[in-house]
Amino acid sequence: MNSTSQIPNPSGVPDPRKETPSNSQPKRPPSTVGEIVMAVFVGATVIIYIVLTCVSVQNMHVDQRAWISAKQPHIVAFSEGNPFQLTVPFLNTGKTPALNVEEAISWEVPDKSKTMSKPTKEMISALAFVFYGALGPQDRAQMQVVNNDVTKFYSAVQSRQAFLYFYGEVRYGDIFGGKHSTTFCVLYVPANIIASHEAEMTPCESGNDMN
Repeated sequence: MNSTSQIPNPSGVPDPRKETPSNSQPKRPPSTVGEIVMAVFVGATVIIYIVLTCVSVQNMHVDQRAWISAKQPHIVAFSEGNPFQLTVPFLNTGKTPALNVEEAISWEVPDKSKTMSKPTKEMISALAFVFYGALGPQDRAQMQVVNNDVTKFYSAVQSRQAFLYFYGEVRYGDIFGGKHSTTFCVLYVPANIIASHEAEMTPCESGNDMN
């Protein structure tokens, strides 16, 4: 029986039988300052892009959405013993339809000849809304007011011993899902023969807003 002699491994020479194979892939060197700065820059760029995209979309919605504005009210009739008749036109100045339009209007004669700068929150919350529907871009509509209760104040209002206000609100939505409101408040100004002007409705100090 033949036997193969084994030669002792010379000193200083690695023994392949005992040496553990090293990882063939080199270790990744630690990130440099330049790589960290680049990563931060890329992340910031992505965030800025997202923000600018959101702002652009929002601006597009503002530009394209419906905008309802109240126009100058027109006094149809107001005389002693007869109903007060008023029309309040409103217009969609936007580029898309106003949806689910609701409208409401009311009046107020403050006690003791007082004036008011705008309707109170309680007065606004008490408004009774009527459903109108949709209003297309650049389309007009109007509120029709025929009020018998105001007639009893005719003499006091004409002599400026009392002040007559009409106020209201138009609520609507846009095609992007937004909800909006337009409010108005006007004061009846009697005719003045000396100044040669007819009776008119003039805006209140505030309370005429749109969003």
